[in-house]
Amino acid sequence: MNHLDELIDLTQQLVSVMDDMEGGIISTRIFPVGGEVENLCRLEFFLKNFSTFDVLKRQSDDRPLELKTEIEGVHFHTFVKREDLHLIEDYLPEGWFRPIPVPVEFIQVDLGQIKNPSALACE
Repeated sequence: MNHLDELIDLTQQLVSVMDDMEGGIISTRIFPVGGEVENLCRLEFFLKNFSTFDVLKRQSDDRPLELKTEIEGVHFHTFVKREDLHLIEDYLPEGWFRPIPVPVEFIQVDLGQIKNPSALACE
C-alpha cells in the first residue's frame, strides 16, 4: 500500500468515527508539518467530554469565549455563544467574565480637502 492509499484509508476511518459521534466534532484540521491536530467541537459535546479546559476571552460580541483542551497532542476547542454563557457560568470564578470591549477606530475624511496630485503640481 502506498502513502496515498494509506491516507485515503485513514481519512475514511476518521470520517466513520466522526459520523459515530453524531456531529459532536464539527471539523478537524491536521497540520502535518508541526504534527498538530485541531478539532472544532459543538459546545454540548465539549462540556460532556472534557472536565479540564482553558477559557479564553475573545473580542467578539456573538462568541465572547473559547474553550480549549489538549489530550496527547490532539487539540479540541469550541466557541461559546453569548446566549450559551449560562452553560459554563458554574465553571468560572464569580465576576470573572466581563465582555472585552471591541476597540473602534474612527477617522473623519473630508473629500473636499483632498487635492488631486496634478492640481498640487500646478501650485
